Amino acid sequence: PELKAEEKRLEAARLTIGAAYAELFPNVQAFADYGNSGDRQSFLPTRTYGVQVNGPIFDSGRRAAHRETALSQFRQAQIRVRDTRDQIEMEVRIALDNLASARDQLRSAEEGLRLAEEELNLSRLRFENQVSTQIDVVSAQAELSAARSRRVNALFTQRSAEVDYQRAIGAELPEN
Repeated sequence: PELKAEEKRLEAARLTIGAAYAELFPNVQAFADYGNSGDRQSFLPTRTYGVQVNGPIFDSGRRAAHRETALSQFRQAQIRVRDTRDQIEMEVRIALDNLASARDQLRSAEEGLRLAEEELNLSRLRFENQVSTQIDVVSAQAELSAARSRRVNALFTQRSAEVDYQRAIGAELPEN
């Protein structure tokens, strides 16, 4: 939407240049009038008509100043469009990088969760066979809880990165 707005401003600036150059052309006006003249006893019809041509001869540089101002505004609009495109491109690239990083983080968190579950199973087996103590099982349970928490955080990070990417490309975001 930002790019579309800047492109509309650019088109408006282009039209302003055309209007500034149109000030150089002569101006033609036609006029006519019909009426009555006289007292109540006698009315005489009156007619006036003509064509008037106005041409710019000398305006102390006013028209040239209008043209220069319009050209300057057009160049500024071009720069804003280019800057907006660059900004959008940068935001999309950053969003893509963040999304890839979030996906890697989620894969890592899921692998950590799988390993924590496996460690808990092994520590329970060791405890059941009286090779280790209850402390090892509790530690494995705490690590499993932390691994689940890391997975939830990774899921949140991935969803946030997906939303940032959708916003960066200008997609409509769902209401929910």
